[in-house]
Amino acid sequence: MFTQTRLRMLPEPLRVLLLGSGGREHALAWKLCQSPLVELIVVCPGNVATEELTKTKNCKYESLEQALSVSKSRNINLAVFTNEADLAAGAVDLFSQEGIPCIGPPKKASLLETSKVFAKRFMSKNNIPTATYGHFSCYEESLLFIEDQFAQGRRKVVLKHPGIGARQGVFVIETLEEAKQTLPDFDILIEEFLEGREFTIMALTDGRNFTMFPPYLDVKTRKENNQGPMTGGMGCVCPTIRCTESMFQALAQGFMARIIAGLGKEGLDFPGFIAIDVILTHDGPIAIEYDLRLGDPETQALMPLIQPDLDLAKVLAQCHSDQISLSSSLFQKDRFAAVVVAVTKKYPLEPETQPLHVNLTTPTQKDTIIYHSHTFHSSVQPSQPVVQARGGRVLGVCGIGNNLDVAAQRAYSGMEAVKFEGMEYRTDIGTETDNVL
Repeated sequence: MFTQTRLRMLPEPLRVLLLGSGGREHALAWKLCQSPLVELIVVCPGNVATEELTKTKNCKYESLEQALSVSKSRNINLAVFTNEADLAAGAVDLFSQEGIPCIGPPKKASLLETSKVFAKRFMSKNNIPTATYGHFSCYEESLLFIEDQFAQGRRKVVLKHPGIGARQGVFVIETLEEAKQTLPDFDILIEEFLEGREFTIMALTDGRNFTMFPPYLDVKTRKENNQGPMTGGMGCVCPTIRCTESMFQALAQGFMARIIAGLGKEGLDFPGFIAIDVILTHDGPIAIEYDLRLGDPETQALMPLIQPDLDLAKVLAQCHSDQISLSSSLFQKDRFAAVVVAVTKKYPLEPETQPLHVNLTTPTQKDTIIYHSHTFHSSVQPSQPVVQARGGRVLGVCGIGNNLDVAAQRAYSGMEAVKFEGMEYRTDIGTETDNVL
């Protein structure tokens, strides 16, 4: 059985590794830099903003093995993994075998996120409500299942790619003819379509104990009013009023506690993050799917809401050494964050073929943060660097306030400091329409 390297005591100073170049890594590095325990944060490959933080060093890498080599040369003593593909490739297993403590699940445990079929079976075993589903690898069998769903009176079904990146491979089918045109002749997960309020709950766990994060709403569809294709995330509000305090407490004990206990029973417990996408239906809450890591753009909303005097690096190290404290909340009360993500015009359907020039100014509003995603410096004259981006999700602006309206207003005001060709963003993040069905 796989066992992670566990910290017996808090190492000082901490030398942390982050893999990625998005706004999530920028936000996490920004928060970890505030810790007096942290001496160095290596971000591979990082972006313009992580390059400019104190205590950070950007490093290029092309493989996990190369990232491991960088970690050894930099004496890394804590690796925090935030990328689904890295977890699926066994990043935690690889680094742990070399004695580097990790925040994140080993490859086998990561199946809870990377395999929708594994997740469904896990939920069934641990009495966690989930949507009725079928898993098929044959076109004819898939079509028969959908015909049966419609015959039972269901108006829609959901097609999901069962593996990595499934959120961007989700299709809602409303007619049998549409199903015939959309169904692939390969592995597919088909679920009943659920109606209700969607939101996410998250916890930080040491493998047995856990502390909850505030519930949040991760806005996935490309266009306003939840129209358009699914994306990696167009915005986030935290906390979301979709989840009441009583519901939050019930989900913490009814969903999160069962998941952590279930992982422990199978020897899959780990120090790290667990997020559950939930839909609140007329029949009660239903679990949709999981992340076993910090997400993007929700990390950009969560980090500014952490208690100002709380040392996140210390909490992560304590979590890894089975010393997680449950005595107090990690987060400020009565504070809200709204993140709005600026994307290129063709995102997510077509990649940009040429780098984009990004013009940035300082936001005039207080409590406003601009997070970079995949930006880099490029200039003929190194003394006058130009910020460029490779397209897709380019930048995210976070507004913080004492209520959601103020937070959203600050985020949109901050967006005025961002300019690039073909720039688009949703205009309804944090609105009543977006937050309550």
